[in-house]
Amino acid sequence: MKSYLITILIRDGEHEYSDKTILELTDEQLESPSDIISLWRGFDNKPYEAYSEWYEFGGFDYRHYQVYSIQEIKPDDRQILHSYDIY
Repeated sequence: MKSYLITILIRDGEHEYSDKTILELTDEQLESPSDIISLWRGFDNKPYEAYSEWYEFGGFDYRHYQVYSIQEIKPDDRQILHSYDIY
């Protein structure tokens, strides 16, 4: 598995903001925005695509989520991030 810096866009009513996280993903997970969002939220269930690249979890969460960017973390950069207790 490789490590990636993931940027997620969140629409919460009238507000839109982003969150960044580092995830280790398989090739299959990398191709599935719903898997990435599910891992990011820590939920067992997967969100469904509400409309064009925006996902939601349904009844208990009214927010919409989008995987905005995925950037692979190079092995040398992992060491730097680890030295700062980021990863």
